[in-house]
Amino acid sequence: MIALAAGICSCSSTTRVPSTGGAMPNKNWWNFYERGLTHLGAGDFENARIDFEIALGKRKGARYGNNRDRWRELTYGLHVIESYFPNREIGISLHKIGEQALAEHHLELSLTQTPSARAKHYLNEVRAAGLKSRTVPAPTIELSGAKPGWTSSLRLRVTGTAKADALIREMQIGDAAPLIELAPPKFRFDENVPLQAGTNRLQITATDLKGQRSTIEQTWIVDRQKPQLVFRKVTRQGQDFNVEAILIDDFALKIVRVNGASLLAQNASPATKRSEFPFTVRDGGAGVTIEAEDFAGNQFHTIIGTTELRACAPGTGAILLASADTDSIPAVARDQTGAEAAETLRPGIRLEGVGRELVVYEENFFIDGWVEDASGIQKISLSGENMLGEESGARRFYFSRLVSLAEGENRYELQAVDAHGNETRKAFVVTYKIPARASSQYRLSLGVPPVLASRDNDMGRRARAALKASIAHDQPRFRLLTRDEALKSVLLEQKISLSNLAEERAKLNIRFDAADLLLITQFIYEPGGITFFGSAVDTETGEIICYEDVYTEIPESYPELKRKALGLVLQIEQQFPLVDGKITQIDGSKAVLNIGTREGIRSGMRFVVSRSGVAGGTADGILRLENRWVELKATNPEYETCRAEIFPRDGKRALRPGDNVFAR
Repeated sequence: MIALAAGICSCSSTTRVPSTGGAMPNKNWWNFYERGLTHLGAGDFENARIDFEIALGKRKGARYGNNRDRWRELTYGLHVIESYFPNREIGISLHKIGEQALAEHHLELSLTQTPSARAKHYLNEVRAAGLKSRTVPAPTIELSGAKPGWTSSLRLRVTGTAKADALIREMQIGDAAPLIELAPPKFRFDENVPLQAGTNRLQITATDLKGQRSTIEQTWIVDRQKPQLVFRKVTRQGQDFNVEAILIDDFALKIVRVNGASLLAQNASPATKRSEFPFTVRDGGAGVTIEAEDFAGNQFHTIIGTTELRACAPGTGAILLASADTDSIPAVARDQTGAEAAETLRPGIRLEGVGRELVVYEENFFIDGWVEDASGIQKISLSGENMLGEESGARRFYFSRLVSLAEGENRYELQAVDAHGNETRKAFVVTYKIPARASSQYRLSLGVPPVLASRDNDMGRRARAALKASIAHDQPRFRLLTRDEALKSVLLEQKISLSNLAEERAKLNIRFDAADLLLITQFIYEPGGITFFGSAVDTETGEIICYEDVYTEIPESYPELKRKALGLVLQIEQQFPLVDGKITQIDGSKAVLNIGTREGIRSGMRFVVSRSGVAGGTADGILRLENRWVELKATNPEYETCRAEIFPRDGKRALRPGDNVFAR
C-alpha cells in the first residue's frame, strides 16, 4: 500500500516565469530574477548582473527586492519559486565579467544564507582567478599510519593531510577521489584502498586551485600466505630421527627459529625465500619447536616429535592415521609373511580444523594442514592448484592457502600422490555465511523512485543513468528494493519537488510500508551546469532526514557525470553511519547505549540487538521475540551515550546489559 500526501505543497504552487530577456511583463523581484537567469544562460553577463541587482533591491526597477538565497521562496499568495539564489547568480555573473572581489563577496554571502554546491563550485573558480598572478608553493602531503612496505591485507587504510596556500581542489588516493566541493587550505583524508597480491604502487596526489600537483608514491607488497615447512629427507639411525628441513616463503623470510635459536642474521640482505637447516629428534625425547615469520607478519609455528616423524622415515612400517575420516587413511597391503608392501601405502593427509563441513563468518579462510609419505610426495593439489611447487620428493609438506569464499557452500578437494603413484583424496565443504552486521537482511530498506527532472533530453537521460548506477554502487549502505514504477506517477501527482525536499525535518506525510526510507532524487538544470539533489525521507514519520546537493558544469564525459552522482549518494550514506555499541543499562522501557553523537548517532537511528550462543537468538546471534528481531530506536543522543526505545515493547525482557547492538 502506498499513500502520499505532500503537505508542504498541497496548498501552494510553484512559480516559474518564462523569460526571453525582452520587455518585463511585471515588475516583481522574481520576474527580474528569472530574466537574469535567461541572460546568464545566454552569456549576457552584464544584463544578468543588472537584473540580479534589481531582484536583490540594489538597483531600482522592481516594486521591492528580496536579498535572501533560499531553495524555496514565496512570491505572491501561496505561490513559491524554486531555487531562488540571487546572491549566488550575481556572483557568477560578476565572476564572468571579471569583478572577482565583488563576486567572492556575493558567493560567500550566498553560502552563509543557504549552502549550495553551485555556489561552492564558483567560489572555487573566483579564488582560482585571484591566484593566477600569484606565485605560491605547490601542495604538501603528510601521511600518517604505517610506513610503506609489507602487508598481509587486501585493503590499506591511507590517512593524512594535504595543505596548500592555493587551497586543495582535488585529491586522488589510488583510484579513490574524495569529493571536495569548497577547496580548503587543509584537507584530511582517510581512505580504504584495495590492494592485490604482489607488488602495488600507490599514488597520492593533491591538486590546488592553480592546477599545481604534488604526488607521493608508495610501494606495498601484499603477501597473504604463511611460510611453509618441508621435510626434504627423514632418516633413522638407532634412536635418532635426522631431518633435513626447509622453510619457504613466497616473498621473504624475516624470522626462522629452531628451539628458540635464530637461524637468520638480523637485517640480512638480500632477503631470502628459503632457509635450509637440519635437526635431530630422539625417539621418546623432547620435540623440536620450529617458528617462522615473513615480512608481512604471516607466522608459522609447530612442534615436531617422534610421532610426526615415524611415518616419514622409510622402513619404519608405521601407519599414520592421518584423519578420522576413512577416505584419508592409508591403505596397507601385506604379503604372505605379513610384511607390509610399502609401495601400496597411500599418502597421509591432515587438515587442521576442517572436517567434512565447516561454517565460517569470514570471507577469507586459511586451509592449513600437511601431507606426508615415506616414499616421497610427487603431487599436492587443492582443487586443481599445484601446491608442492619445486619440492617434489618431500617426505612431509606443511601447506597453508588463504582462499576467498563465496557466500554459501565452497567445495574443495585435496589430492596427494606419492612416488609410486598411490593417491589420497580428501573432499570438504566450507560454508561462508555473511555476518549479521554486514548482512543486507538487517540493513535499512531503501525505496528509490525514478529520478525527477525538468527536461527529458539526452543530458537528462545520461544524468538519470548516472544516478541509478551510483545508487547501486559496489558497497551500498542500504538494502535496495526493486523500484516501484507506480511511485513515479504518485510523486508527480502530489507535486513533490525541490521545494519540498530542501527543508530538513520537514514532513511529507509519506507512507510506504515496503521501505524504511525513500531516496528521492532529481537534477536541476542551471545556466551552464547541472545540480544533483537528493533527500532521504523516513517513511514511518514522513520526516526528511537529510538532503544533499552536488554541482557540475555540463560534463564532457559520462564518467565525470557519474563521479558527481556517486558523490551525492555517498554524502547521503554518510548521514547513516554503520556503528557498533553495547547496552549498558535497561532503564524502564528504554535501553541505554555506550554510543552517542561522537559516533554520529542521531535521533531516530535504528539498531539490531545481538548476543551469541543464547536461547532466543538466531544462528548469527540476533535476538528475536515473537518472530521479529528486537530493535532499538535512538532518542535524544548525548555525546557519549544515548537512550533508545525498545521494539516490540516487551522486548526488554529479552535484553540485558552487555548485549551488542549494530546500526541497521
